[in-house]
Amino acid sequence: MEPERRFDNHSQARIKLTLRYSVQRQRLIVTVHDIENLDRDDTRGLYVKLYLLPERGKDTKRRTMVVKTQKSPVFEETFEYAMQQGELGQKRLEVSVCEERIIKNEPVGKVVVDLDRISLVLAHTKLFPLSRNHSQN
Repeated sequence: MEPERRFDNHSQARIKLTLRYSVQRQRLIVTVHDIENLDRDDTRGLYVKLYLLPERGKDTKRRTMVVKTQKSPVFEETFEYAMQQGELGQKRLEVSVCEERIIKNEPVGKVVVDLDRISLVLAHTKLFPLSRNHSQN
């Protein structure tokens, strides 16, 4: 029987991200920092997978390295997406926390960030709540 995966009852699991847009380089820059309040008994590694929506494919997929820890994995990895500033309003960033498995990698939590709701001219660091369903912030 597999260990139960759940979110801490006292506080929801959250992922810390920094988002910004470089006007000079014409790139969306995303830094995946860490995850807080993840209540897991499992020792499998975790990684974070990013997609820039609505295009969901190899061109927009980014993935962190696997971190083998239980409750508070730290990633500190930065990813870039080339795009015009005017495109930001039509894009969403899907962030999934996944468990590393031999057969099928399972999502532990997810958040979908609407980029038009955040000012990205300056770096924007925030803790985003993770849920099992598609959530939007």
